[in-house]
Amino acid sequence: MASGYFIHGDPIEWAEKLRLALKVAAYIRANKKEGAETVLPEGFFRPVSSFSSDSRASSHSSESFFPYHELIRLITSEEFRGHKFGVSGWMNTLEACTSSDSTAFLRPDNLGNLPLHAALGSECKTTLGLKSERRLIKYLLSLDKNMALCREGGIEKRLPLRMSIENGWPVYDLIIDSAL
Repeated sequence: MASGYFIHGDPIEWAEKLRLALKVAAYIRANKKEGAETVLPEGFFRPVSSFSSDSRASSHSSESFFPYHELIRLITSEEFRGHKFGVSGWMNTLEACTSSDSTAFLRPDNLGNLPLHAALGSECKTTLGLKSERRLIKYLLSLDKNMALCREGGIEKRLPLRMSIENGWPVYDLIIDSAL
């Protein structure tokens, strides 16, 4: 689904299906026990307020799942194979999410991290290739140029520029351009 190849119908409905699929996958990955069936808890599919477009006002909600952060982690993981459906089909996924929720990639998680931090916070070992890695970060920065100056949450509070250099992301020039 994250490959962007299977987008169909209304982007808002499709994005909601993607969010639910990401939530189920994250839950199963976190709670998987060898040889045991995973059962989703009651109320698992109840609507979650963090999916609303209330912008940054509810940025530090009590939610523990942030679908757009999870999507960025998936796309930037070494295991992502969505590029097999097209060099940048995953970009269609990001655009569909943004068209269904304009602040999708602008809301921080409980720690204060943006989806940009989720990407730059891991070592750059994606399967996307140099051009697409740059395209991903350029897209995220295009949503709000001020993200280039947003420190990550947690203890270190690094700026995106430092994160990109420390983790080998070839995007330092994009971050500097966005910050200026």
